[in-house]
Amino acid sequence: MPSAAGTVLDIAGRYAIVNGSSPAKQYVGDRGVHSDPQPIVIRSVTAASVRGTKSWTPGSGNGFVTAEDLHIRPPPTPHPPHTLSN
Repeated sequence: MPSAAGTVLDIAGRYAIVNGSSPAKQYVGDRGVHSDPQPIVIRSVTAASVRGTKSWTPGSGNGFVTAEDLHIRPPPTPHPPHTLSN
């Protein structure tokens, strides 16, 4: 995961949710796809859980949650490396 440090929030099956601390972001990784997993979801740190292929986060109001199917989500587009020129 692209964070210097972090805390595992939840793991279920092949998916893991990690709260990174530097930068403070939440990463969802697919542990079954890569030997060095890159996150398939990067978002602000929030309450979250993963069950099966779904990531659950707070919804739009009290008592509501939102499910996102991780199995059909494409990985984020990687950014090209920065180069310094003289």
